Amino acid sequence: MEKLKWTKDIFGSKLELMQGNERIGKIQWENMVSSKAQAMINGKLFILNREFFLSKLEIYDANDQSLLGSVMVNMFNPRSDVVINGKRFELEIKNFYQSHWSWKYNGAEIIRFSSNEFITKDKGEIEL
Repeated sequence: MEKLKWTKDIFGSKLELMQGNERIGKIQWENMVSSKAQAMINGKLFILNREFFLSKLEIYDANDQSLLGSVMVNMFNPRSDVVINGKRFELEIKNFYQSHWSWKYNGAEIIRFSSNEFITKDKGEIEL
């Protein structure tokens, strides 16, 4: 599996995604408590909209404003279905602290996310 690393400012509004020493993406929230962000990943621009109380995240194409996907996380159910571009994925939260997640497609794990920080969750790894 290919490994990516991510870091975010503890009290900031920016997250960076690295592949080795190269930055391949970033997410910039308007401010620390904002519900809207811009994401640039591998040169493609996205708009993110999150709802705090519903644990919902919507992903839009920045060019034509079309909805690409929506993620709804239920704290009481560790598995959620996610549809992105018409494809169904399964998001599974692996632990109580929500620091280990996996994405599955057709039952096969394709992405593994882990945060090494217990409280701050300011860095971690993604295995593709």
